[in-house]
Amino acid sequence: MPGFHNNTCFAGNVDFSGQTVPAPTMTTNAQLLIGTTSANAGGTHINVGILTSPNNTVTIGYSSPNITLDVVGGSAPIETITGNSGGPEVPSAGNFNILGTGSITVAGTANTETVQLTGLTSHALLVGAGTETITKVGPTATAGQVLQSGGSSADPAFSTASYPAVSGTSGNVITSNGTNFVSQVLGPTIIQTTFTGAGTSTWTINPRSVIVEFFVWGGGGGGGGGRCGASLAAAGGSGGGGGCLTYVKLFASALTSGSPYTVTVGDGGTGGLGITATTTNGNPGNPGGNSAIGTVIVSSGGTGGLGGMTSGNVGGQGFYVPVYGFSSSLTLASVGGSGAGAVGGSATNLFLGWDTGGGGGAGYQAVTANTGGVGGNIIDTAQNILVAGGTAGANTGGMGGDGNSPSGLVYMVGGTGGGGGGMNGTTLAAGNGGKGAAPSGGGGGGAGNLSTNTSGTGGKGGAGQIIIIEYF
Repeated sequence: MPGFHNNTCFAGNVDFSGQTVPAPTMTTNAQLLIGTTSANAGGTHINVGILTSPNNTVTIGYSSPNITLDVVGGSAPIETITGNSGGPEVPSAGNFNILGTGSITVAGTANTETVQLTGLTSHALLVGAGTETITKVGPTATAGQVLQSGGSSADPAFSTASYPAVSGTSGNVITSNGTNFVSQVLGPTIIQTTFTGAGTSTWTINPRSVIVEFFVWGGGGGGGGGRCGASLAAAGGSGGGGGCLTYVKLFASALTSGSPYTVTVGDGGTGGLGITATTTNGNPGNPGGNSAIGTVIVSSGGTGGLGGMTSGNVGGQGFYVPVYGFSSSLTLASVGGSGAGAVGGSATNLFLGWDTGGGGGAGYQAVTANTGGVGGNIIDTAQNILVAGGTAGANTGGMGGDGNSPSGLVYMVGGTGGGGGGMNGTTLAAGNGGKGAAPSGGGGGGAGNLSTNTSGTGGKGGAGQIIIIEYF
């Protein structure tokens, strides 16, 4: 029963609602009597209520006889924030400011703060600048360019050349096409470049070359013209000598890479012209032109055949020069046939690795028919003819046959010499010498004749040739 005792009010419950008939109002755990500014419906300023957490940040419970409070999600409330430097930071007016700097910014929405980079370009790469601001590289407009280091004190940069984006076909290699790098089938391990016909051009060594071989043929010498003589003193002109073959084998490092070399192929020498002047020696043939690769390799032309004299004369000469590196040895070879007062002399037969001289022209003999000499043949060790020389001019005053060029891919076989002109002492017909074949065959000699009758003209020598073989 309610009452007072020792100045203390006691009762089983309370009711400050102002109802006419009081009723217990404190009937639930954790209820509190809470004063209010405004009077309630009963006209009092005391209501019954409980503790609440509108944002659910605090858990409110009851453990008799106490009300319990706990922070949601943890055992202790957040009172400070600590960064990498500066120590603990306390809120100001219940708020923490989280701000970006340099290339970092912070954007907030509702209850979320988002830390993000700023100033970015689509597809660019980020590069540290040593400051709080990040720099950018690229992107490039050309696909396939790769990022390359600029060293320890410079930003990286994209290459000018592009590279394949995929591996390509099995067995391919990455190689430069002069602008970009591409996947290609592995190229040949040998490249051959051949220069034929008299003239000048250029050659540049391939940057991949390791060893280079040169086969350089000088032009063949022209055959000598026949003599016009009285009585029997009218010999034919001698055959021109074959041009020189120079063979050189070098390491590519001995040559200048990237710089073109002037390549000169020597022409064959012209033959000595026939004459009609009485008791006059024939005109000599002209030497063949030199063939050369810059100043590194020079291969001489064959000498011209001598003009016909009162008696026989020796043929023109050529040389074979085997060379390794820049040392050389000189060997006499490619001798033309001698002009003669009777049957023309034939040129020397030679083995593979040579060209040959032209045959000598026939001399005048009254009423006698003489053939010219045969151009030199290329033969094997069994004396079998591999490349025939020019045929002898017939004794009807026929022209000597032209020499022959080797067929197929033969590096060290030259052309053969032309045949010498024939002579008919009855009809006074004097044949011209045949032409030497390329590369480097000597021209045949022209036949001699009686005074005031035209003697034979010497045949032209064959043009030189240059073959360059590069090994990778």
